[in-house]
Amino acid sequence: MLEHVKWCCVGFESFYGEAGHQGAGILVGRDSLGDPEFIMQYRAADADHKLEFTGKDPVASVVDIRLQYCPWCGRNLEEWYRNRIEDLYRPHLKILPVSN
Repeated sequence: MLEHVKWCCVGFESFYGEAGHQGAGILVGRDSLGDPEFIMQYRAADADHKLEFTGKDPVASVVDIRLQYCPWCGRNLEEWYRNRIEDLYRPHLKILPVSN
């Protein structure tokens, strides 16, 4: 499936492969309206590792930054990947908002 993806650049492909691991990675999917979304995600630990914070100050274990353009080559991501969104979607890596 992914062997047929024409990546916009090596940087995007590389960071896509790192999603779910400690550090930065790229997620591709759809937002709540069904529109394509591209997220650069930073994780303090691998997805399967439970972090426990003991300090009094809140700490984000995952930070998501929505992207419109590739940070490495500048291509418009929605235009470039519009026909491959479903192939690149990995819902198990997306962090859903916590409801109080």
